[in-house]
Amino acid sequence: KNGVLVTGYDLMIAWDGANAGTIGYGKAGYVGSTIAALKKVDPRKYNTPFLGYFLKSQFEFFQRNTTGATIPHIDRRSLENLLIPDLSIEDQIRIATILNKAERLIAQRKESIRLLDEFLKSSFLEMFGDPIQNNKKWKTLHLGSTIKIKHGFAFKSEYFSDNGEFVLLTPGNFNEEGGFRDRGERQKFYTGEIPQEYILNKDDLLLAMTEQAPGLLGSPLLVPDSGRFLHNQRLGLVTFGREHFNERFLFHLFNAKGIRNRIHAKATGTKVRHTSPSKIEELIIYQPPIGLQNRFGDIV
Repeated sequence: KNGVLVTGYDLMIAWDGANAGTIGYGKAGYVGSTIAALKKVDPRKYNTPFLGYFLKSQFEFFQRNTTGATIPHIDRRSLENLLIPDLSIEDQIRIATILNKAERLIAQRKESIRLLDEFLKSSFLEMFGDPIQNNKKWKTLHLGSTIKIKHGFAFKSEYFSDNGEFVLLTPGNFNEEGGFRDRGERQKFYTGEIPQEYILNKDDLLLAMTEQAPGLLGSPLLVPDSGRFLHNQRLGLVTFGREHFNERFLFHLFNAKGIRNRIHAKATGTKVRHTSPSKIEELIIYQPPIGLQNRFGDIV
């Protein structure tokens, strides 16, 4: 057979491509040319799951140290020179067991969030109907007649920092399916002078105005807190009268598949799609009674 045979005691690493550095283990079979097998010299000294978790934690290191101009490849020397924690096999097993439990809890939480998201989407459709078909015959209007989209500020890159008081929001803070994404150690902060009007408040509604990743264009986000998050360029701040719209209703309206498709259809650009305030403001949307919107907001 072609390829290298691995057992459940071996580890595997993606050697080439955008996912170079991705780690796998606990599998048996043959691996192809883009996967490298990592076999332990002394199987009694290291626990496979422990090594797997440790190497997973080094993904960004592997990515930073790839070679190749067009297709990145793992740098063999960087991998071989990587220092592995020198722990007893008992400590390795204990750490791997803890991390495995944490991983399962995270997966369960993600599933709970997914189910909640599905519930809210179905509740939205049940209360308001499809925003494109408008089968409940709500009043319709051009979005720009009551809602405005405001571009963010072009913050200076020399003041970007890995820590600080003010969080610099980017398209990377948006989930493709809508909502805020905490970027953890990859989050950027800003230490320069900040115009007051670009410091956001809790529940301000933002839209991703560029498709940094597939499916991201038009994704909505509600700001999680006041006085900490900055309204950066490439993000659109949705401004509206509270007597006309509820922010949580608008979040789910913008996140509806039909609306997202229309935003994408009006976008420009070939490799990276972009939209603008004027293009979004051209959309025709429905306007259910504010009392019903607020009832939905209370559910959310």
